[in-house]
Amino acid sequence: MPFDPNKPATLGPLSSAEIRENFRALKEDRIVDAGWLSSFPLTAFVLKSTPTVITAVHTFNPTTAGAPFALGSNAQGQLVTGLNADTVDGHHANAFASATHNHDATYIRKNNADTITAVHTFSPSTASAPFILDSNAQRQLVTGLNADMVDGQHADAFATANHNHDASYVRKGTADTITAVHTFNPSSAGAPFILGANAQGRLVTGLNADTVDGQHADAFASASHNHDASYVRKGTADTITAVHTFNPSSAGAPFILGANAQGRLVTGLNADMVDGQHAEAFAPASHNHDASYVRKGTADTITAVHTFNPSSAGAPFILGSNAQGRLVTGLNADTVDGQHAEAFAAANHNHDASYVRKSTADTITAVHTLNPSSAGAPFILGANAQGRLVAGLNADTVDGQHGDAFVRKSSADTITAVHTFNPSSAGAPFILGSNAQGRLVTGLNADTVDGQHAEAFAAANHNHDASYVRKSTADTITAVHTFNPSSAGAPFILGSNAQGRLVSGLNADMVDGYHMTDFRRAMTSDITVTVGSGGDFGTINDAINYLVNNFLPPCYRTNSGTPKAKIRILSGTILSEQIFIEGIDLSWIVIYADTNSVEVNANSFNNYYWYGYPFICGRFGAKLPHITNSFYINSNRSDVIGMLLSTNSEAHIPYGGGILITKGFAALCVMQGSMIRSEDYSAWKGVAGRNNLSYAIYADLSIIFLPYADINTARTLVHGDKSLIRLLGANFGNDYNTKFDLRNSDCIPSS
Repeated sequence: MPFDPNKPATLGPLSSAEIRENFRALKEDRIVDAGWLSSFPLTAFVLKSTPTVITAVHTFNPTTAGAPFALGSNAQGQLVTGLNADTVDGHHANAFASATHNHDATYIRKNNADTITAVHTFSPSTASAPFILDSNAQRQLVTGLNADMVDGQHADAFATANHNHDASYVRKGTADTITAVHTFNPSSAGAPFILGANAQGRLVTGLNADTVDGQHADAFASASHNHDASYVRKGTADTITAVHTFNPSSAGAPFILGANAQGRLVTGLNADMVDGQHAEAFAPASHNHDASYVRKGTADTITAVHTFNPSSAGAPFILGSNAQGRLVTGLNADTVDGQHAEAFAAANHNHDASYVRKSTADTITAVHTLNPSSAGAPFILGANAQGRLVAGLNADTVDGQHGDAFVRKSSADTITAVHTFNPSSAGAPFILGSNAQGRLVTGLNADTVDGQHAEAFAAANHNHDASYVRKSTADTITAVHTFNPSSAGAPFILGSNAQGRLVSGLNADMVDGYHMTDFRRAMTSDITVTVGSGGDFGTINDAINYLVNNFLPPCYRTNSGTPKAKIRILSGTILSEQIFIEGIDLSWIVIYADTNSVEVNANSFNNYYWYGYPFICGRFGAKLPHITNSFYINSNRSDVIGMLLSTNSEAHIPYGGGILITKGFAALCVMQGSMIRSEDYSAWKGVAGRNNLSYAIYADLSIIFLPYADINTARTLVHGDKSLIRLLGANFGNDYNTKFDLRNSDCIPSS
């Protein structure tokens, strides 16, 4: 039987057997059951193997720095519900990202449009395009994008959309100044040039003829001659370059100002003196002393260290009502009320290092001696402390339990029972001392950290690949981001590996500051525009202007055909325009019509050239478009020309082309080293009787090759002067007065 401290009782019998057993238990089992330890019952302690609710807040403080407690294998990794750990692996909760965190303030999301204020550098790890446009982005316009290059070419490799050759050439219809000295040398003796009806007898201002009626200029005085070069006119303002000396015959003013001149400002006049004073005696009207003085009403920075020393003892300066009590940021006063800084304690000072606060739990390291002045308790416990455990009393047993039944304060042990920490009021279940704080408890699985459950944190290996674009990993950006640096500048910078690389499908708004409308585009496929009612343009001129100013002539493409630019004349269209092509190759443009012949109203023609008013004119080395249809020119004038080529121009006429004209000078006029050729049938003729058309074909110093041509209905069918003409298989009809009018020309046939 166990030792019974209640035996022997004061009253009542006790057998010798009971006495022997009680002493045996006391001697052999070494049981001392105090029942209370320092006035605390057994229930005030936690047993090793019995689950207990701890209401006190214990402080775990090992004698050396280390974990406050260790978890056995059955406990490791188990969830402690409600445990709010101060740190996890030594990190507080603010070292983790919350489960709902994002990086919107720092990163751009993959699918959300955003504004990038930083200037990023695109530099792939190997030389390649800086980024790739997906199908939805390719060829889309990026407004305001100023690309450095297009297909590897800088802007200076392109001609602007509105470029011209005015600096090198003289326009046909625009007055200009010719600075080169040209030599007029006709191939045979004759006038160097011919004046048309509108020019004959007109004055050419500034023309310096070598002789007039055989007399050189030095034989004449100019009709408007004067002596302005030597004299100053009385009533005409002029510039006097000589330095005249004003010296009146007697002392007096050098000249007199009339009433209209007196007091007037003579700009630029530099008088030697003013009222007898030279300029250095005056300060300029705009002078100030800002460099030396501080203005009364303007904030400024005083760089000199001034010494305030009043003539008598007193304040060095006085603060006005608006300044009194105002904080002067950064002012470091030497003393306050005569006291230096070391005479004061800092605003946030405390005595925590030397004293124990009244209401703050702390560790007392000094061994204090409690010695009241008279015999009595060394200290008194208040109501809240009475009955509480005072650590350090080592009883042999409490309520029959030896010390090894308990968890000792300062000895590491294994607790097999699952204890419940439940303070009497809401608060932390225990407190870690300084040696334990921040130490890792291996296997401890806290329910929350700083009140946050695990799902509130992002995993250590988490990423944002679904929402953000990594710096060094190629990805597809689906959102349309706005690049807007915080200050004006390039929206991003290309690194050395990216510079000059082609970004397929990138549609830049500008290149080197120029919009696409400033460039001509390369043709990658056939382009067709229409002319006529309901078409793209109202005139052929407008259609040509659009193609020339927006597209480059096509380039050769191996095995894929060369793109073509086409102008289609819609059915029912009647043209009322003249087409002048000067010094440009338009042979890459094809003109065709929905009908075999297109009507032209020539009665409104007003641009005269050479012998009349041409419908189509190529000059100064022009190459005409390929015209596959014929034109029916409706005219009531005798000076209309169907097609005119001059000054080394060329035309190629496909099958079915040509000019039919009711009245005029010629259906075709080829002059001054120009050339026309066709591949087969073409028509050049009048349609209203021979007397309404002077010539079907008029050639002068040119080459004509028109096989199987229909040449008919004119007073003279073919006029040739020093020209090479080939009209093999031609049909001449019989409505003419003269079939061939040839002068020093080679013509087949010639009769």
